[in-house]
Amino acid sequence: MYWLIYDLIRQNARMPFGANEIGEAAVFLTLAAALSATVPHGFSEAKAQAVGAVAFAACNMALWIAWSGEWLQDTLVGASFGYLLYTIACSLKAQRALRRGEWTLLGLACALLILMQATTFFADAGIKKALDAACSVLLAAGAAYWVLKLLQARKKGLRYRTRLCLAYGLTAWIIMAKYMSEGTIYLLFMFAETLSVPLLFLSAGKAVEDR
Repeated sequence: MYWLIYDLIRQNARMPFGANEIGEAAVFLTLAAALSATVPHGFSEAKAQAVGAVAFAACNMALWIAWSGEWLQDTLVGASFGYLLYTIACSLKAQRALRRGEWTLLGLACALLILMQATTFFADAGIKKALDAACSVLLAAGAAYWVLKLLQARKKGLRYRTRLCLAYGLTAWIIMAKYMSEGTIYLLFMFAETLSVPLLFLSAGKAVEDR
């Protein structure tokens, strides 16, 4: 309806903000609100994780703008995605879902991803192809890591709220990986996202019962 009405009112005019961007931002904010309502957390207890999440989101936003040139859309969607990452980071810390070494490893992986993606803008074709491949491997390894953490949490019988935070971490990583990919890799991460969302909501239901 949004697209149809826009075309009727402003024919042949460039659309500044697409309906899909509105939907994505709404989903990110809804997910963050749902997690906040289920897992109590605070900034004071997770300052390093919160700052890291916001910085990583800002870097992703800058990459999106550089790739698409749509600064308004990418800024608004990026801000909502950043809030989701902030909420996940604080919730993971509150539940002690990751050890100190795992936080460090996660931070290094995120920093390396940003560095490699930024370098592709200046590298020649051969190096760019190698960097893209390395990013895809790192993104896939990150997704596998979150799946492993979820399996370990289930095996250890950890609380459902802890498992929910890990499921959020998996979903957010896959979404981020999808945005950083193209072609077949993009489609694979999109398929993984489709599988992760039902897992997310199943985990949410159990977490509510666990309160």
